Amino acid sequence: MTPEKISCGICRDLLPLVLDGVAAPESEAAVRAHLAACPECRAVWQAECGDTPSPAPDTLPDDARILCRLRRRVRGWLALALAAALLVALFAYTVNGDPISGAWAQQRAIRYAEQRFPGQTFTAPKGSWYSYYFNYSVEVQSDQSPDTHFTVETRKWLWLDDYGTTDAVTNGVTARQRMEQALTDKAQRMFDALSDRSDLDGTLQVELCVEPDADSSSGYAPHAEHYSDVIYLDAPMDEAILDKVPSCLTLTIFWPTAATETDVQTVLREVKQLMEQSDLPMTYYHVTLLGSDGIVGSGVVAANAVG
Repeated sequence: MTPEKISCGICRDLLPLVLDGVAAPESEAAVRAHLAACPECRAVWQAECGDTPSPAPDTLPDDARILCRLRRRVRGWLALALAAALLVALFAYTVNGDPISGAWAQQRAIRYAEQRFPGQTFTAPKGSWYSYYFNYSVEVQSDQSPDTHFTVETRKWLWLDDYGTTDAVTNGVTARQRMEQALTDKAQRMFDALSDRSDLDGTLQVELCVEPDADSSSGYAPHAEHYSDVIYLDAPMDEAILDKVPSCLTLTIFWPTAATETDVQTVLREVKQLMEQSDLPMTYYHVTLLGSDGIVGSGVVAANAVG
């Protein structure tokens, strides 16, 4: 029986079925007849299978058919593997960034900072950038001003939009944080030296410029902008600062037993006494005991209210 004539489009649609050996005999015969007369479709077969199609279905040996099928499957696996690798690379690029764009963002950040603060030079440690979906953030530090450091973000870098968060510098926040860290370190050394008071082991933080603040969960928050005559850019560190601005010591202790309100009040009194003996008197104290059966805290308490 003469095979039915088919168009190039139908032939190419049926090619995968013929190559996999699952086409109906009539369809395979029609495809092979078309291939014998069509050089364009024959070239497609050769690209897929690597050999010249025979005109009749029974002239293609079983091993050749199997080899052709394997070639097609290997190509499919390779294509899938390549697509997966490209997707992984694209995800890593968009989320984690790439070192070339990161280095470029560092140079842009330094240029932005030097334009924002004329007369100063800035540095950014090599590799100090981090990226998130095409946004690159770089921490820059002035060579002349210890308190002048901030983050510059190159947002959607294809549009070259740089933005620096300099409010913390101009509002005295970085100066306050530097002084707070110095006081925290001194208080921590004092507590670490109390080898006979392991019950006071914990984490602590000194905050300056603390004022009542209704928007804060604790009812208090730091406001360095209210003390710009004392805390300003690169202001010298002096422990006498505690006599000029309100301060707060926050202390969190892992309590070995069930904590009670009595325990909290006892710790408050002892901590206040230790801080004053070390010439680190605080305006406020905030003690939290992480007991074996729960957490008990004092909240922010004024020093003159500690019994």
